[in-house]
This record gives sequence, structure tokens and C-alpha cells, in this order.
Amino acid sequence: MSSGYEKSAKFYDLFTAQDDIAYLVGLITHADTALDIGAGTGRLAIPLALSGMEVYCIEQSPAMIDVFVANVAQYPEAEEKISLVRDNAATFDLRRQFDLALLVDIFDHFLTEQVRFEVFQNIHRHLKRDGVLVFNTGIGWVMDSPLSPAGEAKMGDFIVRREIGRKVLDENTMEVLLAFEKLYGDKSIIKVEETMLVGIMDRPGIMKLLNEIGFRVVRELGNYEGKPYEDGDEQLIIEAVK
Repeated sequence: MSSGYEKSAKFYDLFTAQDDIAYLVGLITHADTALDIGAGTGRLAIPLALSGMEVYCIEQSPAMIDVFVANVAQYPEAEEKISLVRDNAATFDLRRQFDLALLVDIFDHFLTEQVRFEVFQNIHRHLKRDGVLVFNTGIGWVMDSPLSPAGEAKMGDFIVRREIGRKVLDENTMEVLLAFEKLYGDKSIIKVEETMLVGIMDRPGIMKLLNEIGFRVVRELGNYEGKPYEDGDEQLIIEAVK
């Protein structure tokens, strides 16, 4: 059982919404240094670095790191401001503090309360006083759903189609199935399936966790355009201050 995108990292950026980038870049008016935890393909680190920020990226997936390195190499002006640390969110130790910490599309991959506590405690330790933590969770996606079409995208001369299915295993865990098919015209070139576990945590549990560690929540959003969070929104975006 995979906990990430080891088989499908090369398709990740094709289906990731970019609406978070403008929102996150807007935060640099208050920050010069950032932690990008679970940096993946570098899709956030690159625009942040191009905007002048020094970005330390934490990533442990070999497949994601391969894509990250290739992507960053295309932007020499950003590359000098980006540092890659091959470690996990709970144990990295940079022996310095940052203005901003990002945990985007990563929170749901932490499967237990203990792991979440260790991760957020480690982030808290790496933030300056009044430093800001931003993270999101797919709080409204916790439901059973059959494997269904979930978009298609161009990849050079090819088309990639994606399907997603979900199965709630218990009150704490959900199984997600991702299926990708790469086509040239009508000809199927490759099919990839990735099954992963994601954790389930409700909003009161998240607030309790943040309070225990010493974070103060300053904003709760339902999307990256600034809409306040409401029950029933697909995702919860939290800004919290140390």
C-alpha cells in the first residue's frame, strides 16, 4: 500500500489545481523564508523562489524528488533560492527558524494522531515567533465513491486520463485509488494504478491539535480565493500563527 505517488509522480502536476499559488505568493509580503513541507514536484517552491523568497523543501518520496529536481533545474534564477532536504515532516531538523511554513495537500497523508502531533510540533519548533503555518485538508471528500473519471490533460503529444475512487475503511482511515491512462490518439500507451491510505480528522480534532501545540488559528478558508470556511466545503484551509 503506497502512502504517496511513487508510481504516478510524473502525472501529479497535470491534475493539481494552481489556484493556491497566487494566494501563497501573496503571503511573502510578510515573509522572507519559507518551509515547503511535502514539497512534491516543486510546483509551489518555484514560484515562491521566483518571487524572492528563500525556500527550504522537505520531501522523502524518491519519485517526487526526481520530478522536483528536473522541474527546478528549468529555473536557474529560482534554483539558487531553493534547498532540498530529503527527510520526513516529523523528523527533519534544520537548526534554524522560518517566517512561513506550508503544508499543502499533505495533511491527509498523516495517518495517526501521534504522527500529526509530531509533525506539527516539529513545524512549531522551526517557526519564528509570530511565524505563520498554512495547511489544508480535504475534509469534505471523506465518503465512499466508485472509481470515476476525474479529468484529462495534455502531456506533450499525449493525453492522460485520470480516475479516482474512495472507500472509507473506518473512522480514522480512507483508501484512495488513482488510475491514470496515457494515450496517443486512441491507442493506450500505459496504465498506472496507485492505491494509498489517507487519514481522517474532523475540524474539532484539528483545532484541538493546534491548540495543544501552541498555534493560534487566525483564518479558516473554504478556497484559495478567500471564501470563509463553511460546513460542507470540500476543503478546509487554515492559517495559524505561532
